[in-house]
Amino acid sequence: MPADLSPSSSESSLFSLWPPCLVLIFLFILSIAPLKLGVFSDARPMFLVIAVYYWSLFRPKFLGIFGVFILGILHDLILGLVLGTTSFILIGVHVIMLRQRALLIRQPFTILWAGFALLCFCVSIIKWAISSLIVLHILSPGFFALELLLTIACFPLVVLVLKIGNTDVFDYAKAK
Repeated sequence: MPADLSPSSSESSLFSLWPPCLVLIFLFILSIAPLKLGVFSDARPMFLVIAVYYWSLFRPKFLGIFGVFILGILHDLILGLVLGTTSFILIGVHVIMLRQRALLIRQPFTILWAGFALLCFCVSIIKWAISSLIVLHILSPGFFALELLLTIACFPLVVLVLKIGNTDVFDYAKAK
């Protein structure tokens, strides 16, 4: 009788982490690559905010608060930002989504998108306030508004990519 060649549960759970990790790495690279948009050449969609929003809602154990913190620190180090600002924002998004998960998990996409837009608006205001405090004068909100609009506009496409990376394609009956 041949040996059982089926993967163990720990091997299959490790294998199921590869797609989300690859998608997260892809989004991380996109989040540090500048778009050339004239005056706002440093503006880029907040791909990490989208990723944390999505994973905190549909697979909350994937990142965890420590993973979100490390993601933010790496982002700050690579872009030369004040260390901890991105972590602060991403942890805030993660905690808010964990608390609102029961309410949002069964909602249609349009409600998730509207909730994301509201949360992203708050994130943009916080980023603007932190940035203004760092440079000790009030910055023009134009850059942050463009970043907000780019992020909200990219949300549906990024969610499609994140669904591909989510090997446990969310089952509403299991999501609790």
